[in-house]
Amino acid sequence: MSKKTTFSMLLILLLSTGTCFSVNEVYWVGGDPCDPNGWNTADNWNPTGVPTGRSQPQIDSPASVFIRSGVATVCEKLVIGREGTGDAILTMTGGSLVVYHDDGGSNIIIGKNATGVLNLHDGNITSM
Repeated sequence: MSKKTTFSMLLILLLSTGTCFSVNEVYWVGGDPCDPNGWNTADNWNPTGVPTGRSQPQIDSPASVFIRSGVATVCEKLVIGREGTGDAILTMTGGSLVVYHDDGGSNIIIGKNATGVLNLHDGNITSM
């Protein structure tokens, strides 16, 4: 089998499994008994785990999420108010949030298909 044929077959296999274009969306579910509104609480996300640098957190309405002092988080893209009824609210009372998206799209979307609110009381937001 030629190298060209082998490469073509490998490319088709990767594209058909979605491996090359995996989107790591994580969805806010909230309600952890110890910290029901804390961004940095793994059980508040589905799948379970705090968003990381390759995550795309999605906060649906209604929700109230807090990034507090001492929390440093990085994600690839953030959507506040993706869908639902009521308000999806992200409040920062400290800490830092770095959002980067390398495909030329929007980094932070507030109010995609529902009402989204971003309250910045303290802390830093960087969008790259």
